[in-house]
Amino acid sequence: MSTSTITAIIPARSGSKGLPQKNVKRLGNRSLVEIAIDCALESNSVENIVVTSDSDEILDQAMKRGVVAHKRPDNLAKDDSSMADVVANLIASNLVPTDYAMLLQPTSPLRESKMISSSL
Repeated sequence: MSTSTITAIIPARSGSKGLPQKNVKRLGNRSLVEIAIDCALESNSVENIVVTSDSDEILDQAMKRGVVAHKRPDNLAKDDSSMADVVANLIASNLVPTDYAMLLQPTSPLRESKMISSSL
């Protein structure tokens, strides 16, 4: 798989019924989105990291970390939006080349970079 392009996709919409703005909430000194980005960066296992969101605040955090920010269409940022549709939309955008995609949910902040590497 060393010649394949692997993209980490971090989906982080702004809406949440249970905990509003949860993806920008801080856990320690970083938001959930920043934790997911840093984990992907530390893994050294992915060629591209893309944050897909409907939130300018979340996209700004992605750009500040030096990763690709993808503005998600409003119809893919609803409670009932399918994650498969979100990923398909991102891949169809041809924003980054990829052979394989890895989904890193910001709501799993206890993930470690070695988990990413060992999953490949």
